[in-house]
Amino acid sequence: MKFSPKGLLVAAVALLSIIFAFSFVFGTTSGDIELKERVFFKWKNSLDVTVAGKDEGKVAESAIQMSRTFTWTDESGKTAATASVAIISIGTDIYVYDGAGNPVGSIEERLFSRWGRTWSGYDIKDARGNKIASSDKTEFMGTTITLTAPDGTKLAKLDRPWVNVMGDSWGIKVLKPGAVDNRILVMIAAFKTAADRDKESGSSKDTSKKK
Repeated sequence: MKFSPKGLLVAAVALLSIIFAFSFVFGTTSGDIELKERVFFKWKNSLDVTVAGKDEGKVAESAIQMSRTFTWTDESGKTAATASVAIISIGTDIYVYDGAGNPVGSIEERLFSRWGRTWSGYDIKDARGNKIASSDKTEFMGTTITLTAPDGTKLAKLDRPWVNVMGDSWGIKVLKPGAVDNRILVMIAAFKTAADRDKESGSSKDTSKKK
């Protein structure tokens, strides 16, 4: 079967139209805080940050680091926050600091095991180490991370759509303002994107080894 150049062009345009239609339906997200992954001109994982419709710089992974570290730099170039994975911990513990290096809070992994199955969740703690929320994640037609206070109150919801044609995008809805610091919310999204990129990279390496 032969295809003419015109036929191939029409097929390509149709395919792109379908992809962008899926992206529009399943790839749109909105929230009080929005993050959009940078696909081009980046060295490490990097996402642009918008808060209440206003550009608030970017959160980017540090190139030189003892452990994985993200820095949120605002539009003026000042450091709004940093977050690093603890070098020594039972699970994955992430500590968040403000621009001056003062503690903001932490994101601490908790492990569960039942009937031979192991899974994890995260506790969100304030600067004093008090637990203010726990996180629950669902991954069906996208990713949703819900932060819930010990009394059952929903504090925030982080949504990542199913289709991300031009990199990850997150919409964070703050359900109870002030309950969880915005800097912690931004870092949760940034580290989740980075963790998933690691998984994708590992999968591609395993596939290449099998060939």
